[in-house]
Amino acid sequence: MRVLLLVTFVNMLGFTIVIPVVPFIVAEIGGDPTVQGALVSTFAIGQLASAPLWGLVSDRLGRARVITIGTAIMGVGHLMFALSWDVPSAIASRALGGLGGGTISAVQAMVADLTGHRERTGAMGAFGAMFGLGFVLGPAIGGLLGALGTRAPLYLAAALSLASAAASTALPSVSAAPSGPMRPRVGLSLVLLLGAVLTFYTAFSQFEALFPYYGAFSVGLSQAGLGLAFMYMGAVTALVQGVLIRGLSKRASDGALASLGTTTLAVGLLTLPYAGHLAQLLASLLAISMGAGLAMPTLFSMASKMAPQNLRGTTMGLVQASSSMGRIIGPLLGGGIYAALSPTHMFALAAALSLTALPLAAASLRLR
Repeated sequence: MRVLLLVTFVNMLGFTIVIPVVPFIVAEIGGDPTVQGALVSTFAIGQLASAPLWGLVSDRLGRARVITIGTAIMGVGHLMFALSWDVPSAIASRALGGLGGGTISAVQAMVADLTGHRERTGAMGAFGAMFGLGFVLGPAIGGLLGALGTRAPLYLAAALSLASAAASTALPSVSAAPSGPMRPRVGLSLVLLLGAVLTFYTAFSQFEALFPYYGAFSVGLSQAGLGLAFMYMGAVTALVQGVLIRGLSKRASDGALASLGTTTLAVGLLTLPYAGHLAQLLASLLAISMGAGLAMPTLFSMASKMAPQNLRGTTMGLVQASSSMGRIIGPLLGGGIYAALSPTHMFALAAALSLTALPLAAASLRLR
């Protein structure tokens, strides 16, 4: 489990290092907020296409091999992004990175394989905490390294992903039991949960994709300032997922945690465009980070508990595909609304979508 968490952390570090420099690369290649959103969506399209397949392959051939191959592909995608010269080449590089990033379904399935039912939400929280730690260090490193050149963080991201691929060869050999039908049982409960994941990630990805642009060109944050903002959000997320959710999951139901997370995220999104001072900005980012930190591992834990062991990778692939679809729709929708109307309208829509996930998740639990 420790090796798996380390690999997850290094992958996320490589992914988040690029965040502070993307708006400036977009400007270099002649892009606008729509291109900013498209780059994020393209990565998600790659994940959407590959996550169910990676999950199915991991059920048959084992999780570790899939994680190693996918992480290496993601590293090549980062390198291509560093060498991109126009919008099409940048989009192609993000698509390749997304194809490799789809192996997150195998990572989540391995987390479930290595934990029991009662510890599952806490374990998913620990997995999510590695994402949070990546957000703590990655954007800060990327923002500082960006002073040497906007492409410098991308080269480091490629190196980290390739190093993570090498480290993943030490993962335990885990695969699903061969018994039972090798076909997912997609019941109404799972369909509703997939809908909740889709709407939640459509909401959150609007913020995730457009906040760097909003921060740079509306708030006036520099590359270093954006890096520190994401460092702050990552620290909050890591604390919530690494510490807080472990205790809460023993006292509260998955439904209660999902409700608290989606509502808190909505509050942060609604207040963000009205933050006129640093303290108000930090308060909004705190709510967004806490909400995401609570909701994300809870939704994935709910999915893993629905899946039989021999279909766990496939099921997590379907859930990951739903989150990837949200990451496709969200940035494109958010970028369009941002450019056509205003960031205030974009954040308001994101908040409404976050709240829409709540009744879908609740209905899924009732039918489980």
